Order: sequence, then structure tokens, then C-alpha cells
Amino acid sequence: MTLTDRQYALLQRLSRAPDTALAALSQEMDLAPQTIRQDLNALTPLFRRYGIECSIEDGRLHLAGKHNLELLLRESRAALAFSVQKKILLILLLEQKYITLQEIADVLYLSRSKIDKELPALLKEYPQEIRSRRHYGLSWCGTWSQRFRCFVQLLEPYIRQMDFSGSLRKFNEIHFPILRYITEEQIQTAQKVLETVGQNELFTLTDASQRQLFLQLLLLQRMQAVAADAMPVMPDVPEFFRLAENDELWQLTDRIDREFSLFASTLEKSYFYYVLLSLPKVYQEPGMAPVQETEPVIHRILEELLQLYAIDLRTDTELIRGLKQHIYAVILRRDQIDPPFLDEDSAEDLRRQYPLAMELAATAANRIGLLFHYTVPTNEIPLLALHFQLALERRKTAASKIRCCVVCHFGMAASNLICGRIEQSYPELMVAATYSYQEFCSLQQYDFDVVLSTETLPACGVPVIYISLGKNRWEEEQIGRFVQEYRVGHTLKPLIENAVILHIHADTADDAIRQIGGWLEQHGCVQSGYTGSVLQREQISPTELKYIAVPHGNPQLVNATTLVIGRLDEPLRWCEETISTIFLFACTQQTVEDKNNVFSSFFRKLAEPSTEQAIHNLIACGDDEYRRRLSDRMVD
Repeated sequence: MTLTDRQYALLQRLSRAPDTALAALSQEMDLAPQTIRQDLNALTPLFRRYGIECSIEDGRLHLAGKHNLELLLRESRAALAFSVQKKILLILLLEQKYITLQEIADVLYLSRSKIDKELPALLKEYPQEIRSRRHYGLSWCGTWSQRFRCFVQLLEPYIRQMDFSGSLRKFNEIHFPILRYITEEQIQTAQKVLETVGQNELFTLTDASQRQLFLQLLLLQRMQAVAADAMPVMPDVPEFFRLAENDELWQLTDRIDREFSLFASTLEKSYFYYVLLSLPKVYQEPGMAPVQETEPVIHRILEELLQLYAIDLRTDTELIRGLKQHIYAVILRRDQIDPPFLDEDSAEDLRRQYPLAMELAATAANRIGLLFHYTVPTNEIPLLALHFQLALERRKTAASKIRCCVVCHFGMAASNLICGRIEQSYPELMVAATYSYQEFCSLQQYDFDVVLSTETLPACGVPVIYISLGKNRWEEEQIGRFVQEYRVGHTLKPLIENAVILHIHADTADDAIRQIGGWLEQHGCVQSGYTGSVLQREQISPTELKYIAVPHGNPQLVNATTLVIGRLDEPLRWCEETISTIFLFACTQQTVEDKNNVFSSFFRKLAEPSTEQAIHNLIACGDDEYRRRLSDRMVD
């Protein structure tokens, strides 16, 4: 079966929160409950194929076998419906000449009137790239790189794993007659070139990069077959990124040309070199390309992050090495080649799960743009954020961990086994001590946050989780729940209980920020200039979710850590969403340094769809009830 965009979006939403209220799902997706029911019914055969049963009871959606949702979602990308507009566009990308609307209709087995109906929207989306001439038809007149980029964007979602030939055959059967344009010989040549590239010792391409390169190779051969007269034009890149035709990568490109007679001109050969150089890689030899030239850029970025967020990453060599290669590729490919495919839902998940890393990445992207006069695409930012999240994970110290003790009556060997398992499985925990039952009972005071015990203990005033020698699912759930509740209870609840609640009447997001910032400055919580830093931060990357916004500014300008909750008298347009509540979290530099997980925990909890919906439902509550119910929700 094929999936509509709406059905696929529904699957994406269910993968994040499989058990949810139908009314909340309806409101979030802006769909009638009956429409959602119809889509769920249509998806029933697909659900069953993956061992998933869907039911609605008391207005709530329940999924049995929900652990299979991620696999279903990943494998169903190839079943996404390929719209008529995409089919028309793909024909234009595969042709060099003008093609009449009737010829397009014949290829697609559609009526001429159907093509006429779809054409205006396509011309509106590509006003400069598609030329329409009366009596001649349509032709692609965009640049070489635009043609290749669009081709990859259209087909990559349908290439399953590394099964290139099989994926194209399936695409041909279900969506579009691609094999009318691409020959088996061209497919085999593209695969052989990929094998040759894969055997080199200079770098290893990611899976997504291999798919992109395969599709670029197909289109290159197709353009040569139809006597393309449009030649590739090298993008305008900084001087130190110019092609060095005497390096090892150029030698690899030259060998591929000799072996496969792939390039019709030196310019095509140079373009292929550029593609290889700029595609994301799993591994890359430091000397393969002038990545060292990016080191001053990296240091400027890390200095700025230290000033803005009081987070010092300047000595993290792993981060610096990863950023060198990534930022080199970002600047090099610019808007000529897309970064690895990352669907909007995955990007949103990263934004909600790793908010601080996304903050750092957005700031880095802004600095890159200022230095190189280039706006980094928004789909690059989540990929940059992965480097920063790893760096933040490396910064976690024992002081930020939850202290636990292990009580075991099986002896030292068993205690050591449990301790090793706990610290390996739960990085948030640090085993501070181990005791026998008798030793524990003789303690006068407890210098830990939780007890993990194999033996029933008397009441001690400290939470106790009973465990066994062997790891089990119940134990995992108990410890995971405790860690979450501990983080929330020790960071978020006190914040909310002491939060300032303001009623805001504003026409714009900037106006709302100025009102909250003005209150903070008037009461000595922040210094002059803090409001400006919040506004500047919003320009880099807006902080709105669906119903709420979480702006923040430079911690160096904060005198006292303060949470201000701005309750809007009327919903306010904030970038792309309409929000009803503002949570402005002003953290001091000391708070960021000592408890850098506070902001992430706070944002991550707010970003849960169920929490956000619950907060939205509190609009009519008075301030006291609002604070109480918000506190209950955040520690739930």
C-alpha cells in the first residue's frame, strides 16, 4: 500500500507518543477526530504486518506492539505517495529538451486536464527553474547543481538501505517509470563506481552519502545520454576550499574516470571531485583536505559559546576534530548539495531531546554565516548538534550524578557484579558505597540519594529500589523512573514553586520579551543588555514549540537565576506557531557551570507533547491553581 503525507505524519506522531488522547492528537495535527479514525483504519493492514494492534478506548489511543513502530516508520518511507507534481518535476529533471504537457500526460498515464490542474502550483514553487513556453511545453532551466539536488531530494527517500537496484525497481513499479529513463547498464556502472570509492583508504562515506552519490551518478549518465548542453558550474567557495588537483582525492577521481570513462569534460570531473569532498563521511583522513584551515573558525565559535553559555569546550579535542570536518563540509557544499537526509520529525525530536546542544549548534551556525556570508540551512543544525551533545555528555562529572549505594547479601563478588552493571547501564548513577545488610542497618546517616538492595530493608527515609543479581525489565523501569523523577524533583519543582508569573499583553514576540526582560531588570535579576541578548538569540533560532516559547539570553548578564512565566492575555504569533505561554528561564553563569543539566531537563520536560498540551489546557486557571497544576505536571 502507498501512504499519504498525512498518514505518514500520523505514524511519525504515534512513534513519539503512541498512547495519547484522541482529542489531543486531533488538536495537535489540526485534523478532525473522525479523519484520524479513518486513517487509523486504513493503516490497520500495515499495523498488523508489523505486529501492532490499534484500539481506541475512552477517548484514548492504545497501541499493542508499539515497540515495532520505529521499524514500521523507517521501512514505510518507500511507500510514501509520489505526487503528480513530483512526477512532472522528475520528468523535467530527466530531460534536456522541452516536453509538451500531452507528452507528460502520456508518460504518466494521466489526462491532459490533470496535468493542467497540477501545473500552476509547480510553477509557483519553481518560478526560476521551470520555463514554460506556449506550443513548446516545459523545460528545466535551473543550474546544474539545482538539477542534481532536486533529483536527489525526490528519490533518496525511496532508496531503501543499500539496495539500490531493488529500490529503483520497486519505485518503478509503484510510483514512477524511472527505468524508462535510467538503463540497467547505468545502474551497474553507478554501483561499481560506489564500490571503487568504498575501497579507498582516505575516507568512508555515510550510508546517506552513498545513496546521494549513487543518485548523482545516475543523473550524470542520464544527462550525458541525452546530450546535455548544461555544464556544471563550481560554487563560489572561500579561497582555502578551492580544488587541489594534485591531492590523493583528485587521483582517486582520475582513476575512476580512466576505469569507467565517466566524465565528458574536465568540468564534470571537477564537479565529481567536489561532490566527493563535500559529502558527509564516517571517517576522513585529517590530511585529505585542508580541514586545518577551519581551526581558527572553531576556536572563535567555542570562545563565543563560552561567553554566551558559560560552557567551556575549548579543550575538547574530540569535539574540535569532529567540527573541523563537519564545518569544512558545511561551508564547502553550501546550498549545492544537501546534507544527509533528516526528516522534519527526526529533527524535531533532536530539538526536543537535546535542547542545549541545539542551542550551541544554532549559535555555531550563526557564526559560520557571519564569517562566510552564508546562511547555514536549518537542516544542518541538528547534525551539528550531535557533535555538541557528545561533548556535553563528556563534560558530565561525578558531581552531577545521582549517588546510590548497593546493599547486597550475596557477598563481595555479587556486589561488584551489581555495581559494574549499574554504572554501565545507568550513566546518571554513581555507586558511592556497598554494604551488607548488617552494615547498612548500623549506619547513622545516609550520604546518598537512593538505595539499590537485594534484601528487604527497614524504613530509612531514602528511596529504595529492590533489584536482583540478574538484570530484568522491571528493575530497568524502576531505576529509569527514579532517575527521571529525581532530576525533575530536584531541579524543576523548586523552579516552578518560586517562579514569577506575569500577565502579558503584547502584539509581537519582541514586545513580549521586552516586557519580561524589563521586569527582570527592574527587580535586579538581570543586568542591562540581557533583554537584547534574548532578542538576539531568537533571531538565531526561535524557541517556540507548539503552544509555548522558551526564550533565554546570556547567563553572564544574569544576577539571580529566575524563571518567569508569561501568561499571554491573547495568543501570540511566535515565528511559525501561535503560543499562549512564555517560559523565560534566566540562568546565572554559576548555575550553568554547576548544573548544566537544569536547562535541558526543564526544556525537555516542557517539550513533551503531552506536557505541552496539558499546559495549554491551563489557560483558564487562576495563577495559584496554574502554579500548582503545572508543578504536579512537571514532576509527574
